[in-house]
Amino acid sequence: MPSAFARRAAVRPLLAATLLALARLAGAEDMPDPLPLSKVPPAPVVPPAQGVATMTVAPGFRVELVASEPLVDTPVAMAFDGDGRLWVAEMCGFMPDVNGTNEEKPIGRIVILEDTDGDGKMDKATTFMDGLVLPRAISLTQGGALIAEPPTVWFAKDTDGDGKADVKTAAFAGYGGRGNMEHTANGLMRGLDNWLYSANHVARYRFQDGAWLAKPSANRGQWGVSQDDLGRLYHNNNSDWLSGDAVPADWYGRNPALSAIKGHTSGSGEQIIHNQAVWTGRMNPGVNRGYRKGQLRDDFRLATCTAACAPFVYRGAAMPDCVGDVFICEPSGNTVRRAKIVDQDGKLTGANAYDSQKKEFITSTDERFRPVNFAEGPDGALYLADLYHGVLQDKVFITPYLKRQSLARGLDKPLDLGRIYRIVPDKGWKQTPRPALEKATIPVLIAHLTDDGGWWRDTAQRLLVERADKTAVAPLQALAVNATAKPLGRMHALWTLEGLGAADAQTLAKALADADPRVRTAAVRIASALPAATRAPVLAPLAALVGDKDTQVRLALAASLGPIGDAGTDAALLILVRSHSEQPYLVDVALSGLSGRETALVSRIASDAAWASAGADRFVRGLGTSVAARGGTGGDLGAMLSLAASSKGWLQEAILGGVIAARPKNAGDGSLALSAAPAGWAALSSSASGPLKAQVQAITAWASWPGGTVAAKVAVSPPLTGAQLTRFNAGRTRFLGLCAACHQPTGLGLANLAPPLVNSEWVDGAEQRLIRIALNGVRGPIPVDGQTFTGAVEMPALAATLDDTAIAEILTYIRHDWGHQAPPIETATVAAVRAELVKIKRSEAWTVDELNAVEEKEK
Repeated sequence: MPSAFARRAAVRPLLAATLLALARLAGAEDMPDPLPLSKVPPAPVVPPAQGVATMTVAPGFRVELVASEPLVDTPVAMAFDGDGRLWVAEMCGFMPDVNGTNEEKPIGRIVILEDTDGDGKMDKATTFMDGLVLPRAISLTQGGALIAEPPTVWFAKDTDGDGKADVKTAAFAGYGGRGNMEHTANGLMRGLDNWLYSANHVARYRFQDGAWLAKPSANRGQWGVSQDDLGRLYHNNNSDWLSGDAVPADWYGRNPALSAIKGHTSGSGEQIIHNQAVWTGRMNPGVNRGYRKGQLRDDFRLATCTAACAPFVYRGAAMPDCVGDVFICEPSGNTVRRAKIVDQDGKLTGANAYDSQKKEFITSTDERFRPVNFAEGPDGALYLADLYHGVLQDKVFITPYLKRQSLARGLDKPLDLGRIYRIVPDKGWKQTPRPALEKATIPVLIAHLTDDGGWWRDTAQRLLVERADKTAVAPLQALAVNATAKPLGRMHALWTLEGLGAADAQTLAKALADADPRVRTAAVRIASALPAATRAPVLAPLAALVGDKDTQVRLALAASLGPIGDAGTDAALLILVRSHSEQPYLVDVALSGLSGRETALVSRIASDAAWASAGADRFVRGLGTSVAARGGTGGDLGAMLSLAASSKGWLQEAILGGVIAARPKNAGDGSLALSAAPAGWAALSSSASGPLKAQVQAITAWASWPGGTVAAKVAVSPPLTGAQLTRFNAGRTRFLGLCAACHQPTGLGLANLAPPLVNSEWVDGAEQRLIRIALNGVRGPIPVDGQTFTGAVEMPALAATLDDTAIAEILTYIRHDWGHQAPPIETATVAAVRAELVKIKRSEAWTVDELNAVEEKEK
């Protein structure tokens, strides 16, 4: 009797031909195939035992099959618990056909896999929880697990020992949504600092005082988030191999005005790999935009990444040469990348480890091989989740071209498959016994903080923090200052104390003088957060670090000294900035901690002869911009302008230049209201000449105050009618659900993914041009408000997803929020543009040149 695989292969050609004919009748054939479908290699299901044979692996490594269907189905996320069991999130409902029909059917699961006989392969699967809709993240905690089923994150626990959850409570809500699965929250990765971080989400979480605490966080990446040994976060989006936070992004949330500073280099979301080329092992016409010139090479292999995801920093002991390297999935190209990372003065850059050979770490000839996530095992191996699903693109963004490609090769069926692999050295690696940390004693857990394997250190820290056993405090304090212990162990001891709420000034004061910069950096960050009543012993040691030779220590110090507000730490901060203003990110990090204290710092600079140099120009400009961006009603801006009036030379020009830089594009004359005229302003206005006069006039035109000589000319937005207001409100709801993941609720965009909408000439410019962008999308470098955004990912077309009314609502909203005053968009106008584009059979994304031609025509 033929096998299931043979039976599938026999019916596939007939089924594919039938489905292709139906697709063409339905109008799916909108773009020419770069390669005739008859010449595209077939894509049969490869039996699990033969999967490794389809792969080419870099020298020195081998891949082993750990689990496959029916033991595991559509795996998307994994985590090992303290006893070595592998918890897997299964997205069983993902794209059941090319249209995503019934994708929200509650058939997702969390399963626990075990190797009961010690042969290195999973042989037991227990369904911990089922009935889930597209679960996408799992984080082990509190003896159970956090499970992300957007928009809810559940806490589930097995209390009777049968491996199945009998407790399920909502830990927190508002975790993404279901409308746009490619751009909703995922990750839930526990950071070194004891917070849970996510991709595609704007909050971080922490269990504290019996409840989950949420704080705002940067929106980073698209799918997957990881950390290195310093706790720096790495993420990416589909067409950007790797970005990351060279400094903690949450530092910048302390001062929202930073975004107004011209040339602001946050270090958050910085692109690390700039070359997006990929080297696959097979023809790849079955990618979403394979018809587009440049997406495929002449041999029809993928030219640049288009589904990069799940960056993972390897920190294990089994592959010491790989520690610090970032492994990245590219499921559209059936590829896994290994990237080498270079840290130059705190700025991170990376490149393909095999770029000179034009190869990747792993390639496969199997089109269904879909690597989507990683986990480090207790054995030091790198575990890889393979979705093993023919259709990869979600329904919101799948193009008619890709539907046709998928149907032609039968990629939409079968379902219910999935594999998990283990990557290990090809020589010398041996399977290790399963760990037993869940019930380990406090001394055993503390000992594992110094382990060579990242999984052991992280798991030990997590379990110690979650147990909240105060008997751990004294031995942790001893480890933190034990000069003979491994530095990473001392660092983890400090962060474990922080997680227990037991970080003390005496221990931190000693750690600030540690010989290892990683320990000093951790001590700076933790010490600066101590309550004011207990931090006196650390103030002098903190100030003494201004001459530290390590860039990470200096960055942490720049971020930490400002909020303290002590005279000694302020003096140290100014020395640090003056001495190291050229260090990447340092000036911006310092500005992030000074919100509300800018004028006081400028006053100190004005009275310090050591600052008589234009070398501090950017720092002072940033202080001026930060104050002005908050507005004039609080009095800070008036004081800053008064200080400028009494200053001279470079300092005066820097203050005024910084204030001017904060003026929004759409601000009217006189729209910045001050409670009183700045002291000395009249004299400055009458005496200024040259460039200084132009600065004074620019500020005088923008600002107004009682008795001022310039009448306020505040720009007033045209009032919206009842129907227009309804459209605006509906557009806001749609924007937050569909567009805000990329463009942000603030409209400020996301680095390497989406340019800002605020002050964008594309938003408040020609309506015909904007509607075309919404209907067909836009690609390529695009200028916005004087800056060119390369944008790794193009704006997708919304024509197939939204009707004319929905598009009119969104566009009306973005043209009338964030200070914009452009006229609303009418539904009839959208309908007319759509009809024109259908008539000319236009479905391709627009380029900037094409859109500018549209604007000229409209004029």
